[in-house]
Amino acid sequence: MLTGVRELGLAALPWDRDARDLQARMEFVRGLAREDLRQWPAVADAALLMSLEIWLLPWLDGVTRP
Repeated sequence: MLTGVRELGLAALPWDRDARDLQARMEFVRGLAREDLRQWPAVADAALLMSLEIWLLPWLDGVTRP
């Protein structure tokens, strides 16, 4: 599944408009570069694709096809 998402991109995931809006807001806040927000993880598509094992793999238990 991870290989498929890497090949197809995050568009292969069933994200709705609300999820994408949240992602954009999180990246905006992260981009403010405030000291108290330095711990926020990057959630841009490229960053998420590089860290699939961390955030997506735990949700794939038992999933065998898209």
